[in-house]
Amino acid sequence: MSDPVVVIATVHPAPGRRAEVLEVIAGNVPTVHSEDGCETYAVHTAEDPERVVFVERWSSADALAAHAASPHMAATNERLAPMLAAPTEVFTAVAVPLGDPGKGAF
Repeated sequence: MSDPVVVIATVHPAPGRRAEVLEVIAGNVPTVHSEDGCETYAVHTAEDPERVVFVERWSSADALAAHAASPHMAATNERLAPMLAAPTEVFTAVAVPLGDPGKGAF
């Protein structure tokens, strides 16, 4: 069994389009939450209105790969494309639990 994978993804809405971007994302979240291996899929806005940040945790690299290849993600990404000012940035990581076990890993 592989280690859980943490994903930090940043979406860059075009100026004035953050509300539309969040509406599209909101329509997809329940489907993502029901995917096998989805442990966390949380959306955050930043002070910068041209940035929406996802913090995700997947039970394995295989679960993340299945999510990324899913038809609903392809459809969501297609809907978002004209609303974005820059490509989405995705960073994946495996936790290195240090310090307090309850606080040192996600």
